Amino acid sequence: PGLIYASIKGYGDTGPYSSYKSFETAAQAMGGAMAATGVHGGPPMPTAAGIGDSGTGLHMAIGILAALRQKDKDGEGQHVEVAMQDGVVNLMRIRLIRSLSTGEPNERGVILGKSNLPPTFACSPGGYDDYVMIHLRGQLWETVLAVMGREDLIGDERYGDEAARNERPDEVIKIVTDWTSKKTKYEVFHELASAGVWCGAVLSPEEVLTNEHLIARDMVVNVADSDRGDYKMIGCPIKLSRSPVEVERAPLYSEHTDEILRDVVGLDPEEIPSLRDEGVIV
Repeated sequence: PGLIYASIKGYGDTGPYSSYKSFETAAQAMGGAMAATGVHGGPPMPTAAGIGDSGTGLHMAIGILAALRQKDKDGEGQHVEVAMQDGVVNLMRIRLIRSLSTGEPNERGVILGKSNLPPTFACSPGGYDDYVMIHLRGQLWETVLAVMGREDLIGDERYGDEAARNERPDEVIKIVTDWTSKKTKYEVFHELASAGVWCGAVLSPEEVLTNEHLIARDMVVNVADSDRGDYKMIGCPIKLSRSPVEVERAPLYSEHTDEILRDVVGLDPEEIPSLRDEGVIV
């Protein structure tokens, strides 16, 4: 009665799709994420973030922790179940606000409201990933103008609010790009971010692995492995003040079988060799 056990399936244990299989991109498709991702007029696209696999795993971890807290209160365990489709839908909450409130037809790339302005702007030297994301909405527009040295446009009614800027997207893009294209994405990021603007250099996955800030926060770590050789790994994003997480090498195949059977299952150590001889375990 005190056992907590968990299961993940593509569509869960109930419902008309419960017998169907799923995986990462299928979950994105069935959770609404794929239809919302892409460019206007283009086909649905998956996101590179593992919201179907890793996102579902995070939901499961939260569920298990909740079940453990419930067990602390009443001593009873329970079954924790998460469907991949459900997990993606939950992560789509921001985009689904528009569907729930307006009922407008889906338009790829539109999250809460339509905008004629792109979220990213080209930077020097003009490479494949040389872009910076800049949030131009609200009063941040005037801050961006000040940082760019375009104080002459502050208060200009042609660009005074978001609606006005949406009517002149080509002009706004040129104003911003004339400045960003002369600087690297990191230079633009530091100048704007230090002024309080919501922005970010567009980092490639490879740049993520060498990013100074992520390395300083132990999000990219070196793992020692005498069997397979040392390698880099992604660190733990959850920082605990009293019990920091150390990323260690992955265990070898069947490395802890004996320990688990002995200490967790309670099997007599003398029975383990015969199980291995019979091929029950390796």
